[in-house]
Amino acid sequence: MADQEAAWKQRAAADPGLTITSAKADGIPEKVIAPEFAVRVQQLLDGLVNGIYSMSDEIEGLVESSSNMGVFSLSPKGLTSYSYARSSSSEKQDEILAIAKKVIAECGLTAEYVWGGDPWPYKPDSVLIPLTQEVYREQNGSEIKVEAVHATLECGTFAKMNPDLDMVSIGPDLINVHSTSEMLYLLTIPKTFNLLAEDIVAKAEKLFETARGDVSLRILENYMQTAVSL
Repeated sequence: MADQEAAWKQRAAADPGLTITSAKADGIPEKVIAPEFAVRVQQLLDGLVNGIYSMSDEIEGLVESSSNMGVFSLSPKGLTSYSYARSSSSEKQDEILAIAKKVIAECGLTAEYVWGGDPWPYKPDSVLIPLTQEVYREQNGSEIKVEAVHATLECGTFAKMNPDLDMVSIGPDLINVHSTSEMLYLLTIPKTFNLLAEDIVAKAEKLFETARGDVSLRILENYMQTAVSL
């Protein structure tokens, strides 16, 4: 109970709704890991970033960086653990990775690092955000919901390739995303299409007159002409 209480106090400020429950096991397992390896496993669990790492300085209440452990398993072959880090800041993402490398090395373990997605930083001077709001308001007589979310999108890769690129991510309404119960509301598809096809390109040309020859704008124009013809 003392260890349980100490663990709760350590994390109470960052996670006030945390509940830690322990119970007596039914019987004694046939095999257990060696005590010296158990210490290394505990060291790994305590050292890796698991949860919120940093909050945004620009948007109140928005998580900037986090890392979450997924599958964690022990087998005759050894310990297997998966952890996924995401951030809107490449610096913070690198910090999380550096912590993981340090902890894993100290535990005497090895790891494989794979690319998980590029950060998409918040752009406070975005021209497309108010433009999208204006167009949606004109078309539907209501306000579009604009929010920043803590997630990994392809936009991060585009931002990495062109840091000056102005982007918004829009789409139809979905529920239960990334589950077997995921659903899309078909009636929201025309709103998304109209927002792109009817006004965005035309109004974007006026706002980006100095960038009329930009490759990205020409690609967007060609795409929308094709979409409309379909």
